[in-house]
Amino acid sequence: MDYLQDIYFTNINAVYNLGGYFSLPKNGDWSCSDEPFEQNKFYYIMDGSCTININGIPFVGNAGDWFFIPANTIHSFFNHKEKSFKKYWMHFDIYPDESLFHLLDLPYVINVGTKGKVKELFSKFSKLVNADDWIDKLTIKAILFNLIIEFIKNSKPEGIKLIQKTDERLNNLLRFINENLDKELNIKVLAEKYFSHPTHFIRS
Repeated sequence: MDYLQDIYFTNINAVYNLGGYFSLPKNGDWSCSDEPFEQNKFYYIMDGSCTININGIPFVGNAGDWFFIPANTIHSFFNHKEKSFKKYWMHFDIYPDESLFHLLDLPYVINVGTKGKVKELFSKFSKLVNADDWIDKLTIKAILFNLIIEFIKNSKPEGIKLIQKTDERLNNLLRFINENLDKELNIKVLAEKYFSHPTHFIRS
């Protein structure tokens, strides 16, 4: 079974949490010490520069650089205060909660310039973040999916090569179901066989 195509991409969902446009004058401070964060992050640098340490590796971000920091990754950051600093940012979840970043073997940072489709998507997103209308919220969701697609496309110009993975837990669960079709198979039973909490099992 091709896990990514048959299971992961069939069930994928993305949820925006926080984000917008961020601007600092010269000598302003944007910094955080090493710590994990439970959501995925996008940082898209528009002006100035910064250093982002990801899993102990320092990356210098300049205008046009776009960072994807996967959920629960230890990282720190600081802006270079000799210049003003501007960026778009977004915190978001991806479900199933196994990291799309690692399944596709994506880089932490790519350069897409400060003009073009990515800039247009982030700009539109930043104008809608405080909107209450359900159409706007649906539009934000669509923008998030488009940003994920753009990051993947720009990361893999030679074509996306999926890391093949077999979900042994799922295979074992399907085998259990096939062997016990004459029994009551409720969510609690299936979740136990999947070694998962019922709520997490339903989402998965």
